[in-house]
Amino acid sequence: MQLKKDRRSFIEKVGSLIGLLSLSYLGKISKMSFAANNLNSTWDSVAYNKTAFSEALVAIGANRITPTDKINLKTPEIAENGAIVPLEITWELEATERIFVFAEKNPQPLVSDFIVTPKIEPLIATRIKMGESALVHVVALAAGSFYSTSKEVKVTIGGCGEE
Repeated sequence: MQLKKDRRSFIEKVGSLIGLLSLSYLGKISKMSFAANNLNSTWDSVAYNKTAFSEALVAIGANRITPTDKINLKTPEIAENGAIVPLEITWELEATERIFVFAEKNPQPLVSDFIVTPKIEPLIATRIKMGESALVHVVALAAGSFYSTSKEVKVTIGGCGEE
């Protein structure tokens, strides 16, 4: 009889421990989702919905942009399919906060933007959609100033379907 009581007590204690660990883990998850929600709050629907490249630049606050060779944009010269145009972006700018990618002739030119911190490697590899051949611009916000580079990409099959 004593063995069953000890076993029952052991199972209750292990169950309580598992419950406490689960609650602790759930607390960490909710903190992580809170942090993710804070990052999502930087979504700029106004800039993403602009239909002209110059308007999108103004919407992100880039009234004055300095061309630089400290941003490297690697793209194919000819993209066979505009639905998947690979990009690789590296930079050597100090205090970089954000990287914006524009496809100049897309229906909405602002394709993506990335929030970066000093703790990440200065490299972004992604794919974008392009409706037609156009300049791809990368604009970086670093130390309160905007810097840019661009490259022409020829698209043989468009990837941005008009509705």
